[in-house]
Amino acid sequence: MIDKESMQQILGALMKCPQLLSEVDKYNLTLYDFPSKFEKYIFSAIYGLYYNGARKIDIIDIENYLSTDPIAKKTFEVNNGIEYLQDIEEFSNVENFQYYYDKLKKFNLLNDLQKKGFDTSSIYSEDLTSDKSFEVNKEFESINTKDIINKYKKELLKLESEYASPEEIEKGKVSDNIDDFLESLSEAQEIGLPIQGNIYNQIIDGAQKGALTIRSGSSGLGKALPNSSLIPTPNGWKTVGEIKVGDYLFDAFGKPTKVLNIYPQGKKEVYQITFKDGRTVKCCEEHLWSYNLSTQKFSQIQNRNFYTATVKDIMKLPIKKDNSYNILVPQQYAVEYKEQSHYIPPYLFGLFLGDGSFKQQPSNKSFQYSSEDSFLPKYIANTMNWFLKKGSQNNYNWYFSFKEQQENQFDKINVWVEDILIEHPELINTTSQTKFIPASYLYDSIPNRFELLNGLLDSDGSVDDKGRITYYTISFKMVKQVEELCQSLGFKTYLITDNHKINIGYILIITGRPQDKRKLFKLPRKHEKIEKWFMSPKRKEHNETNPIIKIENLHYFEDMTCFYVDNKEHLFLVENFIVTHNTRQAVGDACLLAYPLRFNPSIWKWEQIGNNEKVLFIVTEQTFKQVKKMIFAYLTGFNESRFKYNDFNESEKQVINQAKVVIEQFENNFILLKVPNPTIELIKTLIREQCLTQDIGYVFYDYIFVGPALLNEFRGFNLRNDEVLLMFATALKDLAVELNVCMFTSTQVNSNADDNRNIRNEASLAGGRATINKADNGAIMARPTKEELETLQPIIENYGIPNMVTDIFKVRSGEWSQVRIWSIVDLGTMRKKDLFLTDSRLEPIDGFFERAEYQVVNWDEEDEQQISNMIQKLNIDIENGIYYEGIK
Repeated sequence: MIDKESMQQILGALMKCPQLLSEVDKYNLTLYDFPSKFEKYIFSAIYGLYYNGARKIDIIDIENYLSTDPIAKKTFEVNNGIEYLQDIEEFSNVENFQYYYDKLKKFNLLNDLQKKGFDTSSIYSEDLTSDKSFEVNKEFESINTKDIINKYKKELLKLESEYASPEEIEKGKVSDNIDDFLESLSEAQEIGLPIQGNIYNQIIDGAQKGALTIRSGSSGLGKALPNSSLIPTPNGWKTVGEIKVGDYLFDAFGKPTKVLNIYPQGKKEVYQITFKDGRTVKCCEEHLWSYNLSTQKFSQIQNRNFYTATVKDIMKLPIKKDNSYNILVPQQYAVEYKEQSHYIPPYLFGLFLGDGSFKQQPSNKSFQYSSEDSFLPKYIANTMNWFLKKGSQNNYNWYFSFKEQQENQFDKINVWVEDILIEHPELINTTSQTKFIPASYLYDSIPNRFELLNGLLDSDGSVDDKGRITYYTISFKMVKQVEELCQSLGFKTYLITDNHKINIGYILIITGRPQDKRKLFKLPRKHEKIEKWFMSPKRKEHNETNPIIKIENLHYFEDMTCFYVDNKEHLFLVENFIVTHNTRQAVGDACLLAYPLRFNPSIWKWEQIGNNEKVLFIVTEQTFKQVKKMIFAYLTGFNESRFKYNDFNESEKQVINQAKVVIEQFENNFILLKVPNPTIELIKTLIREQCLTQDIGYVFYDYIFVGPALLNEFRGFNLRNDEVLLMFATALKDLAVELNVCMFTSTQVNSNADDNRNIRNEASLAGGRATINKADNGAIMARPTKEELETLQPIIENYGIPNMVTDIFKVRSGEWSQVRIWSIVDLGTMRKKDLFLTDSRLEPIDGFFERAEYQVVNWDEEDEQQISNMIQKLNIDIENGIYYEGIK
């Protein structure tokens, strides 16, 4: 079934209003929604043009976009693409987009159901001659995709109730089979396979089937920005502390990005990052930054192949390498503010701020504009439909008068200053030192802000033969506003103070992407100069990045907050339009369950450590590439950061290639799913499908959070966030029991988690303490404080210095709740070792250390022998220098 009308309406509407593609919480269009290659190519062109900055897409834009691909170009021509686009653009209606979107999705769902063997004739009748087709298709118009899915679910559930065996009710006396019960106590009790940390395993009995464990990281493990920092939003500047869930920030491409969740982090030490263009950003040392390195190829930088690391880790990198700055943060693009309306067009207002006089004397109220030639005065007069008059042959003053007599101004001839500033009278009688840009111009649409900047630069700007652009003013407020204007349009700026004259002057150097710099002048002599520079074959600066030149600890503490934003890079703009990042988690426990061996770099041998189980790992933020790097780091024992730089010697490359063989040998043991915008029903469906079809026994769900799809799932039910989170946790627990799998997940925590005087507990969980109700085990992880380490010094002397503490506040058995596990964790390799256990008062738990090592495996003798043989062969190959195919 193909609904051509809906497809044409959608594509036509997207040409007129491509901004609909950014409404990801309402619309989710992909190439799979369009059946033919031709329509797929049209959609991909619209999508690509929009995300490259197009705000309205013409036929010529799509034709040019597809012309770069010979196959796409041929398909476009064969299908009379130009005529097709003309028709859909003419007959499409943006206001009906929702209707046709819903209709297209319904048809696509029916097609998928038919492919899986379902009879859909009761939902939609393709045979319009049948007696029931009118009624069936009329009903089809009023239902949605969820209604269709529920219809088939109900039919399956009805069958399930007919054929499923009812559960038996048992009844008995305590004395029944009492001897058998006592005998069973002498046998080893059912416990789960180990995850990382011997003490932790002893306490929760390992990875128990049917159990849900919620482990959360405290703010000591979070990433944060000071609450006082200013942050740009589509509604103007706000402080970090003012941002709420549902507000919009800007992503790295300048597009609005929704704040899905907010995590208060308490007081943290403030660090300051300084960039080459003078901009600064404050954050904590755990804050994540996405960046490129100077050693990367330009194509990698252009394709946004980022490294991601904390400030603490970035400080270990050299600031400079081969006399060039080494750490390159991506330069943002122009941000999208709402379009404003003006009496004076933005370009002319920029000219007036530069060369117009706002002085209004009682004896002379006329607006004067200064120009050495008539080009700009004529342009102003023509644009505003005014008469133009030269003041005197001896000066450069120009005047304007209305062509039509103004109401109640019979004696008025010239355009007055108050006419120019009718919308901004606060500027009347300001001078070159006191002029400023009104907010309605500064926070306008991208095209209007470019127009304003054109006017400012055509009057007070300059460009040389090498494409270097500067702006000059004697107003400090004005230069800071122009600096903000340039940065909001994706440019970098460098401010220089000129003290050589009576009035202090300010020179603003403006740099940016070459294609953007050519947009900065309209005045012919200046435009021709920048155009000549742009068309020159000489190499130009790319300006895709903004280098970090200094990172410093400011040695004070401030309340901070972490955001989770709705875009695939999880990047957003902070103070001064700098691009920053969000959070991620580790996968070490999943590796220990999935892989029965790992490499020990200290003895340069593979060892039998781990198990041979099937694991499902569901991520919401990380890319598969990021997770794979973590897995290789775990298996080899080589720090993950080294995989970013590929600085391995030949022996290390041999081990990495052997790790590839291990991953391939156990390829079915580690299944990855990425679900960036989950719902409870979606997660339940995915986990059931994977566990039943792949025989998976261990599930790791990244972390529970309230995203747009989850909110939409309960739209109209008026539920609080904590209630939604509880329902999510309950669903995971129910799945653990239903499928007999071990379930791990995590949550974010609030600032209470920084209170180290007592065991951190459910009161520290962000979103509400009820989230933990259905969990069997609950824990919160943090970094030890200086005071704690001093108190623990006598124990540390025997066991070592911990860098992580895990507060156990809930355990299914209840024996070891309200205790603290002190561990050493290598975040670079995801490997962990528990050192010792204390109570909440930091007193050691007597007798616990004498317990036997927690060793549980789940394989038979044949598996044992195969694994042993594999380890033996890998180690022999290392000794003999046998090189495996893989990394070079």
